[in-house]
Amino acid sequence: MLKIKPMGRKDASDADIPAKELLNWLKSEIRERDSRANAKTRAMPSVARGAPNHLPHSESTNAIEGETGQDVHVLIAQTKSKKFNRQQVLEQAQASASRLVKGFLEGPIAAIETSDVVMDMIKSTSITDSESWKKVEQTVGTSEKKYVREIYDMLKEWRWNWEAKKGPAHAFVYNFRTGKCIYYDLEA
Repeated sequence: MLKIKPMGRKDASDADIPAKELLNWLKSEIRERDSRANAKTRAMPSVARGAPNHLPHSESTNAIEGETGQDVHVLIAQTKSKKFNRQQVLEQAQASASRLVKGFLEGPIAAIETSDVVMDMIKSTSITDSESWKKVEQTVGTSEKKYVREIYDMLKEWRWNWEAKKGPAHAFVYNFRTGKCIYYDLEA
């Protein structure tokens, strides 16, 4: 048996634990300590945490970290607009961002096998700019030209679905050889 005496914490009492349970006990204590530290950090405005206040045209800048862990910065115009419920604004901002992210997750994913160089070239293209895709086709080797054309056709079909209101405007291209994933905007 080991007797553990916590130092620097008045709220913790001594603990007697078997030696083979020491590692599990330490892990739980570290998790508890970290969660207490995170709760204290969330309670502080970002200005108090040292975040720069780089928005001089606002009457007040406050940041509060919500349930999602996102900082919400509320800017109030100098025009002395009507009063508002700050907590409601924070919750609405986080809910709106959450809906947007969920909308992104509805987008289809093209899982392809290529190099990250080709992935970067695809990222720089626009589905409406066929010339940008021709440049990619001309840059890759002859064995990949047909493959790049198939990727382009797939993305073009997804755009048509979006235009016909049958699909989302967001897509992803995932390289399953390297693990790289890029976002592809079908609206652009």
